[in-house]
Amino acid sequence: MAIRLIGQFDDLDHPTLITAWSVVHIMTGALGYVMWRRLFSNLSFPMALFAGNVIHGLYEFTDILKTYTVNHNPERWLRGRRDKNIDENTLPNSIADHLLANAGFCIAAYFGMQSNTYVIVFVAAVIVMLTTFKAGYTD
Repeated sequence: MAIRLIGQFDDLDHPTLITAWSVVHIMTGALGYVMWRRLFSNLSFPMALFAGNVIHGLYEFTDILKTYTVNHNPERWLRGRRDKNIDENTLPNSIADHLLANAGFCIAAYFGMQSNTYVIVFVAAVIVMLTTFKAGYTD
């Protein structure tokens, strides 16, 4: 099955590297940098990036686990009980999202985003995007 580079959604039937959620990953990576500068400034940049990778990696791992074990269980498919309410995330999409979160962290570090304005903008943008896409954003 071919993997799309860009698409509106990612699921096992239509694996896609970059979706609208990828923008959220970039923004939360940048927000992670802002939080690091505000809350954990005693950590070096490499340690903060490592900690962010561990936290985000666990998040992506749970998405992969949920997609490939809970929702893609062959018995569920045979009985036609695939749960479409479970958001699916393919391995290629999870890897791309992880890399984009790192990119957001590094971009924010490069531009030195530290002010409260950035925190407000990023939090507001993430909330808007999450509510918009959860409301039924489909292809």
